[in-house]
This record gives sequence, C-alpha cells and structure tokens, in this order.
Amino acid sequence: MKDFLKAYKLYMKNYYPPAAIIISIAVMSIGLFFALFAKDIETPHNYMKTLVLITVFHFGIFVDNPIMMLCKNSGYFYSIPFAKKYHTIVPFFAVFSILFLYDIILFSAAASNLGFKFATDLMVWNAIITVAASFFQVINKEHKTMLFSNIPFFIIIFFTPVVKNSIADKFGFGLPLYVDILITMSVYIAGSIITIAILNRLWKKRSIRRTL
Repeated sequence: MKDFLKAYKLYMKNYYPPAAIIISIAVMSIGLFFALFAKDIETPHNYMKTLVLITVFHFGIFVDNPIMMLCKNSGYFYSIPFAKKYHTIVPFFAVFSILFLYDIILFSAAASNLGFKFATDLMVWNAIITVAASFFQVINKEHKTMLFSNIPFFIIIFFTPVVKNSIADKFGFGLPLYVDILITMSVYIAGSIITIAILNRLWKKRSIRRTL
C-alpha cells in the first residue's frame, strides 16, 4: 500500500499538475451543467440528445501534462522501486477513480433535475464512457500511437450518434432498474479487469525489451 501511494502521488504530480486539473474540471463541469439545468426531454430525440450531451464531457480527463509524453520512456520511471505499480494499476486507478466520482455526481444531479428514470439510463451510459475514457487515457500513455490517440474522438463522433439513433424512437434504453444496475457494474468490473491486464502485458513486454 505504501508503494501504491507513492506511485499514485508521483503519477498525479507528473500528469495532472494544477493547470491540467483546472482545465479538466472546467471541461467536465459542462456535463454537470447539462445534468443540473437541462429541461427539454419531453421527446425521444431530446431525451437521447441530453443523455449524450451530459456524458460526452468525460473526455475532459484527457487534459493532462503533454511534457510527460516526451519523457514517459525515461529510464528513471522504470528504475524507481514502485515502477510496476506506476505503469500498471496506478494509471488506471487514478483516471478511473476520478471518472467514477464524476459518474456519481452526474447521476445525483440528473436524478434531482431530470428524474430517476433518466438517471438510471445515464448510469449505464456513464459506465460505458468512463471505461472507454479510462482505457484510452492510460493505454495512450503506455503505448502512444496515432490510432490510440484518435480512437476516443472516433467514439464521440460516430458511436454516440449510432446509439442515439438506434433508440431514437424510445425514451432511453427501456430497461428495468435491476438490469441497469447489472449492466453498469458489469461494465465497470470487466473494463477494469481488461485494462489492467493489458497494462500488465505492456509492462512485461517493455521489461523484456529493456533486458535484451
């Protein structure tokens, strides 16, 4: 636990300095604004439009320290005693914990302003976007490629309208509450396991290359 806390503190200091945190909060606050003040969800189109508008600002988490991308392969970050944690579980936990808290805030705001039914639909969509944003944010840092850099934006541009249009004649997903909860928890758990497993695999591949 001590090494985890050291790795977490170093990671947050490196990737999320005060300026990055302020910008991220400003971007993500737009989603909270829509959750608190959106009113017109009386038609299926506006219902889904509001759902997407609230969730899309999860990607404010992508605002971080660009300088760290230039020195992420520095030998220093592979020589510290808690190097493995710094490159595997800590990046995911750092991003996921922020977005999970954001999900709770958005759910509470939407439930008070737009009703519990809307909030449960938002809960499912929040989980999907949180896992996607966490995955691409941390994988980008460990395996920076043009493809991975652009995938999150392809999700925003293409995937969300596809989902919105596929249920455009409905008010949300139309699922019972217990199904919404099961889907939400399954997405969080499966996404966490898959992302951490990939990060561990990347760590092993890098460790092998560095010993050759």
